[in-house]
Amino acid sequence: MYRIDAERQFPQSPQDYGIPTSLPEQDLPLETLQGIKANFVAELRSAHAAYLTRGENTTSLPFLVNRFTLPREPLAPNGVPFQVLVIGGTDIVRAICIRDNGQLKIVDKHRPAPVPQVRTLDQLHQFMEAAIDPGVSAVAINIATTMQQFFDGKKMDGILRDYDDTRAIGVPELVGKPFGSVVEEHFRATRGSDFTVSVAGDGLCQVLAGRVLTSEDNIAFGVVGTGYNMGLLLSADTFVNLDAASFDKFPAGDLARFLASNQVPVGYLGKRLMEQIFINTSITYFFMHRSYQQKNYL
Repeated sequence: MYRIDAERQFPQSPQDYGIPTSLPEQDLPLETLQGIKANFVAELRSAHAAYLTRGENTTSLPFLVNRFTLPREPLAPNGVPFQVLVIGGTDIVRAICIRDNGQLKIVDKHRPAPVPQVRTLDQLHQFMEAAIDPGVSAVAINIATTMQQFFDGKKMDGILRDYDDTRAIGVPELVGKPFGSVVEEHFRATRGSDFTVSVAGDGLCQVLAGRVLTSEDNIAFGVVGTGYNMGLLLSADTFVNLDAASFDKFPAGDLARFLASNQVPVGYLGKRLMEQIFINTSITYFFMHRSYQQKNYL
């Protein structure tokens, strides 16, 4: 049985991995960074043009477009507690919230805790049993993964596009299935009551949260964590996941060539050099950076 524990059981710093902190710096010149930015903008404009003309997108940015619908009414009545789970690639944060006359209030929040490796449906159900509070009947999940979002008539849900074993939760059986409905069915069977689970990817959750600060069609998001991604709202109901870790229009230095020749065999993630090279705080690729550093500097 899984247990959600805030005490982390694995190392967090370069020193913990035995990597010296005095490695030679590999900062890129300003002109190179400006060139990478210009290339990214050009790729983004080309991908957008392909979307508008329904042509083939030949850029390194997948430009995954999702139209979505939000519920007309809140899933939890006023004053009734519901739970929010933020599941990243490495950590989970849990909170109990209530709506109080239109205002959202957090009444209880847990410290970030590591997510155990989840690779089967049974393990997923065990993890959710440990994570979801027994006193709630509505749960909103923000999960770090790429989803095809849809509205089932009551709530937002998401269908997993691919199997991603670089994240803590990577269940092949879930590919092509609605994440929220799968969890719902389990809890309705075990708790014997009505249960609602709404799910959205972390990018969509960010831009929806941003609506309280700016206009609906002027919001972009960025994720730098276990993985890397960017995206934006094209309109009030059209979300674009750039899958920006796939961007490859930058100079391939020694580190890039090393990573390209030592790819992690993880399906479609195998070509995510942008994520592997620049997000070197990522636990996902940390061991590859260490291997490169040992080969060249130790």
